[in-house]
Amino acid sequence: MSEHCLFTRPSRNGKNKNLSLAHIIKQCNCPELEEKLDGLKGLYESTGIKLWRQKLLAHNDLSTLMGVKPLNLKFEHNDINNMMELIQEIFDDISDPNVHTDIGIALPYDKNGSAFIKKLQLSLDVEK
Repeated sequence: MSEHCLFTRPSRNGKNKNLSLAHIIKQCNCPELEEKLDGLKGLYESTGIKLWRQKLLAHNDLSTLMGVKPLNLKFEHNDINNMMELIQEIFDDISDPNVHTDIGIALPYDKNGSAFIKKLQLSLDVEK
């Protein structure tokens, strides 16, 4: 979730541009993508994840860390799934609107990107 801010931070902070999903979508000039991003931002804020990220991950707010100030997180498993699905939909629409992927696909053990790269490295070692 700490990387989630890349998806919800603004395209610009003052005079500095942020490499963010908002920056990419702004360049696309696509109302459908902007609507999905607005939905994502709404979930990010309404669940309390934005405040959690700001207070604990980004700024180490002492009062919050010590429990003096409450942190009102209010999300469930479905909220996280909805956020991930929105992110996936946005990436699908940006890359190819005719192709859709699914966040619910679980690869069997030893069938992930890291395992694939390791197997490629091992095969190179064997060829030497």
